[in-house]
Amino acid sequence: MTASMHLPLARRLGLVALLGLSAAHCGGDDEVTSSTDAPTTTTDPTTDPTTSTTDPSSTSEDMTTAGPACDGELVDCGGVCIDVSEDNDNCGDCGNACDSVAQCVAGECALSCGEGESQCGDECVDTMVDPANCGDCGVACGGGEVCVDGSCAADCAGGQTECDGMCVDTMVDPGNCGDCGVTCQGLEQCVDGGCTLVCDPNEVVCDDACVDTNTDPMNCGDCGTACDMGYVCVDGLCELDCADDEVDCDGVCANLDEDPMNCGMCGVGCANNELCSMGACMLDCQMGTVECNGLCVDLQTDLMNCGDCGVVCEMGEICDAGMCVCDMGLDSCNGVCVDLQTDPMNCGACDTPCQGTCANGMCEPLGQNAYDPVMTITDALPGTTMTIAWDGNEFWSCSGGGQGGIRLARYNMAGLLQQTYSPGIDFRSVFTKGDGVAPVFARPYNQTTLRQQQAPGSFINSTILNGGTIDNQSAVVWDASANEFIAMKAGVVSRWDSNGASLGTVMLQGWGQNGENAYPQDRGIAATSGYYLTYVNNVLSVWNKSGTRIDTAILTGAGVGFDSHFSLSYAMGKVWVVDTAGGTWRGYDVGI
Repeated sequence: MTASMHLPLARRLGLVALLGLSAAHCGGDDEVTSSTDAPTTTTDPTTDPTTSTTDPSSTSEDMTTAGPACDGELVDCGGVCIDVSEDNDNCGDCGNACDSVAQCVAGECALSCGEGESQCGDECVDTMVDPANCGDCGVACGGGEVCVDGSCAADCAGGQTECDGMCVDTMVDPGNCGDCGVTCQGLEQCVDGGCTLVCDPNEVVCDDACVDTNTDPMNCGDCGTACDMGYVCVDGLCELDCADDEVDCDGVCANLDEDPMNCGMCGVGCANNELCSMGACMLDCQMGTVECNGLCVDLQTDLMNCGDCGVVCEMGEICDAGMCVCDMGLDSCNGVCVDLQTDPMNCGACDTPCQGTCANGMCEPLGQNAYDPVMTITDALPGTTMTIAWDGNEFWSCSGGGQGGIRLARYNMAGLLQQTYSPGIDFRSVFTKGDGVAPVFARPYNQTTLRQQQAPGSFINSTILNGGTIDNQSAVVWDASANEFIAMKAGVVSRWDSNGASLGTVMLQGWGQNGENAYPQDRGIAATSGYYLTYVNNVLSVWNKSGTRIDTAILTGAGVGFDSHFSLSYAMGKVWVVDTAGGTWRGYDVGI
């Protein structure tokens, strides 16, 4: 390398300073010559209009604020104290900036070479292999020689090849890979004389590129496995690119806090009248309604929540404008709504009791009308006979005492047996929601879950009765006049709405006559036309919905045995009592 090759660095590092010193020296000679040889002219400022009495430059100097007082060897450069021995922008003097490849050392700009390199002129070289600077700067090897370990040699060491005067290992040199001048590209490395893509430990080569198959959506889990649009690669699996507050629910991004189809967790859907709030399904009550015990109700009209949740109106009351008041045709007597035209305890006026019945607001003696049967059916069941029902086309009777064997029978409208069944139920009652209205329902022994017949002899679970007073042996029937389920135990009638919610109880006043408290007649009840019916020893009692016995009747020929007192039923407009299991059902038309 010739000296001219190093001239640019000399110019960058020192030439400007040398020229500056030379110019200053020459300028000084001119100034001396000028002060010695030039003629001196004196101008009177009072007569020369072009001359100012004040030197402008002097005035400017006087007005300039003095710079900072710098400590030690620091120099004031534009109002900042600088260490010119090491500052790249002010190296050796203010404003003397080093080149981008140089560094200020001891006030002079010098190259900043890497480890194992030396500055030779304006270059950083490895004197161990550089044939132009072999062992030291400027020591050039002769023609055909190479630099090996800082010494010129005729040949390269074993395993190395001379390329442009340098000994290289073409098996590993990325600039001479396999042969001189063959350069590896990008992330390639020279391995065994070939340019090879070398990836990080967590990456693999896919189509000549290093990729992380755990995160690369074009190579997710394996090369060439691309995720669909809208998906990202997470741990080598394509997943929906959901927002931070969403999760993947079967291919849909869902916010589990508010999605009614995925509320709290994927697949948990809210009902049509519910919304999802904070991951829980809540009733979405419409305007004018509020939530009470899981139901949306109108507090202005709801009998079970009148004016406020849980405020239940009594029998005979309606909810009007959020207040429990007596229904039309009824009057309040001692806080109870009664019909003054028929109530024997308030006949015509409050607190006016009758010994018999009340008709048109007048007391009448209690009647003992006798009725003969108008229809009979031969019972087809061997077990303890329970009740009979009419679905509009056929009669159905049931028996108890166990779940096994024949427990259900079907008869045509004339009462002729059609078929018997073994449904696996220990019955206490069968009934319909309205006389002659299918389907048939049943109450099993010791159960609060009612059953519904879905095919002849086949029953499924139906309404669950909650609360109330219900005995293991009690018959459950439907009161069509009030659209509610009822059951009786020892003179206490329990009531439930069509959903099984308790509506309270009614006390049968005067209960206990003629052996009414004996078992099983104290568990049997029927309902029709707004009345409750009970039976004991040929006598049928009729009660109003306030619990007052308003009439009695004798059922001629009706059974008085164990099965008879279990069997009291109302079907096809008639009161029914069986005399014994496998015996005769007798139907009575008592005019109600």
